[in-house]
Amino acid sequence: MLRPSGRGQEGEHRAVVSNWDDIPPDVFGCRLWGGRLDRDGYPLATIAGSSVRLHRYLYIERHGPIPEGMEVEHRCRRRNCLSDAHHTLLTRSQQEYRKSWKSRVHHKFCDAGHDEMNAMVLETGGRVCRICSKGDRI
Repeated sequence: MLRPSGRGQEGEHRAVVSNWDDIPPDVFGCRLWGGRLDRDGYPLATIAGSSVRLHRYLYIERHGPIPEGMEVEHRCRRRNCLSDAHHTLLTRSQQEYRKSWKSRVHHKFCDAGHDEMNAMVLETGGRVCRICSKGDRI
């Protein structure tokens, strides 16, 4: 099981989560991190003196440990998105397949079962379900 590298004091943890909650969603429902990014474009935060990828840290805080061999995937294809509704766990091979056009052509429904004909296409090539992203904004 993978865990965040360092948890910090309770006050530090609350500061990170409350900062995330202060980020307003854009029209696609993405909560884009405006802070520090790593070289691959993923959001970074310092917790207890250690740099952690913030999307992984928040996923673990909300859903528990990430099983070995699984990775947090951004369904919206925006690496700096912290929206919980846009994250899902997949293996590396599942992620590579989802990035391919072959997968996108055959993908008819979002994970919640909504018709993908109503999806918004992002500039990064990702798609976000309009119905699910409305629920994320509440």
